[in-house]
Amino acid sequence: MQSEAQTCPVCLNLDARDVKSWNDGRDATVFDCDVCGEFEISRTAISVYGSGSSLLSRVMRAATSHYLKSSSLRTGRPPMLTTYWFEDRILNNALTLPAPSQQAENIIRFVGERYLMDGTSVRQVPKSFPSQIGSPSRDAAMDICGQLVNAGLLTGIDASSMDGREFLALALTLSGWERFERERKGKFSGLDAFIALKFNDERLDRFLADVIKPTVKSLGYTLKDMRDHSEAGLIDNLMRQKIRDSAFVLVDLTHANNGAYWEGGYAEGLGKSVLYLCENSAFDHNEPHFDTNHCTTIKWDTNDADRFVKDLTSTLRRSLNLFS
Repeated sequence: MQSEAQTCPVCLNLDARDVKSWNDGRDATVFDCDVCGEFEISRTAISVYGSGSSLLSRVMRAATSHYLKSSSLRTGRPPMLTTYWFEDRILNNALTLPAPSQQAENIIRFVGERYLMDGTSVRQVPKSFPSQIGSPSRDAAMDICGQLVNAGLLTGIDASSMDGREFLALALTLSGWERFERERKGKFSGLDAFIALKFNDERLDRFLADVIKPTVKSLGYTLKDMRDHSEAGLIDNLMRQKIRDSAFVLVDLTHANNGAYWEGGYAEGLGKSVLYLCENSAFDHNEPHFDTNHCTTIKWDTNDADRFVKDLTSTLRRSLNLFS
């Protein structure tokens, strides 16, 4: 049964206006907060970390709000918070807010996606704006909006007052749209590359460490997979970010891994250079899915690493225009 408005145990209503809760008879309460979104939290977690607790700083609470909002937008169902979750993810600093530069990119993406959805500017940002972009407060989020306006990436009406900073009618400029498209397609690539593969296969892991990574390194790039990234956050969002930020993507099809196929397709959709790899005997006996069998696939064999190194090096040079 739904209750009257009350205090959110995560954000403590510091930016919220509408918070309701209800209990379905279990040892947990469901909250619906206009900043954090809808989530479940155990009774013990409420008593330890809720209103009146000094265990969580404002930034810790904001990081939790960002996690809750991002998770609910991704999965469509309320996340669950327990004392174990707070100890494992927040008190150990495993889950933190995005850096201000990433918050700025999130704002650009927020404004751009809103326009693509309904063709209008963001007349007034929602109460959940700070949690969606990962800012510690609404004022902090508006400060970054102001800097984006000054940088010529956004337009907006400065409606700041004694009550705090506020921008209305946010829209992207042409420069902002260019930034939006570049970020969406992952064109801010550095010298990292990404490989999608099945984890914990001893032979493949050894070949990756002894042959594939050194070959990529010889061309000036660092090849990583998701095991090399220790950042906190939603694993699929992190994976998308790493693919977007990669100069190119390798996809190993040896085990017909569905995840590897998906990651390869995602990279192809972004316009990345994607090269497929497959162990020689697996390729001959279990050909890759027809959607990739016409793509460049480099076969590898632990007994003939030299040929693989030659083929991978020449293919990457052609794909990336790397010529001496």
